[in-house]
Parts: sequence; C-alpha cells; structure tokens
Amino acid sequence: MAAIEEVRAGSGTAGGPRPEMASTPPSPWSGGAGPATRPFGDAVAGLARLVRDLARGLGRQARLEVEGEDTAVARETLDRLAPLLGHLLRHAVDHGIEPPAQREAAGKPSQGLVTLRAERRGDALLVHVRDDGRGSPPGDGLSTLRTAVTEARGSIRVEAEPGHGTRVELTLPAVQPAPAPAGRDVP
Repeated sequence: MAAIEEVRAGSGTAGGPRPEMASTPPSPWSGGAGPATRPFGDAVAGLARLVRDLARGLGRQARLEVEGEDTAVARETLDRLAPLLGHLLRHAVDHGIEPPAQREAAGKPSQGLVTLRAERRGDALLVHVRDDGRGSPPGDGLSTLRTAVTEARGSIRVEAEPGHGTRVELTLPAVQPAPAPAGRDVP
C-alpha cells in the first residue's frame, strides 16, 4: 500500500490540492517566456551529472530523465527551485535507488531511473520527481524541503510505494503576480 503525505503552503498540515492555484484566472504573464520568465531547463543544468556521480559514490547506478525543459517559469520561482531539485534528486538516489545486486534480485534493471518532469497548469508549476527504487518513506529526510516549498507559497505531495519507488509532486507559482496598478492598494 502506498503512503501519501501532502503539505500545503501556510498550513503545515496535510490537505488536498490548493484550490486558489487551480482556479486562479490566467495571468497576463502566463503566455510564455518573457522577461520575467525563464525555461525550466535553466534549473536542471548539471543535475544528470549530480545523479550519476552521487549514485556512483554510493555504489549504485542511476540516470536522470528530464521532461518539460521548455516550460516557462517565473525567474523568482526558478531561483528558489534549483536548490530544491538538487535536494529531491539527492534524496531519490540516497534513499530510493538500491544497489545493483538488490535491484536485480527484485527483478529490476541494475541501473535506477529518476524522472524529473515540469508542467504548467494555469499559473501553477507542477514538478514531478519519481524514482523506481525501494519506495522511501515520505517523512524520510524531507523536512527541509517541506519548509522551503511552504515559504515559496507552494505545496508538496509525497507518495511512496514499497518496492516500486517514490513520487514527489511540488506545486509552485509559475508566474509572478502582475504588478498592482499605481495608486491602488492591494488587499
């Protein structure tokens, strides 16, 4: 049975999807890459090597597949996201991917796979990290990540399935809010 944990911004508690992100009207900034956005790929440069080198140092084999590199993301969100991705990928390799002999005994390929995918849903950026490892418990080493995601006005959902892997979904603002008109107070 899979273990699931979800933390939303501002609550520090488990809960469902953030309705304010799902129902936010389209922003004038959400049309694509502009001066306030950068491609998600800017945050993933060097991460394949990080995964490979970390795995090798632990006596394991792993590779990273990235999807959604052209996804437009607010510069501020991307700057906050880069260290979070490194943390998530280290967690996946360190706690999820098994040594080659263990993987083969479980009927898996000797090389583990970590998948990183970015997609936009309205003004929200969804980042999915999945490993095909042992299914690390959701609370295992992710408290720093939860804090950082909450501070970035996002949410995190972690699902671990023993023997099959762990899936982490981050939901963050993909765009910066449009500036308030001059002379008006913002509620």
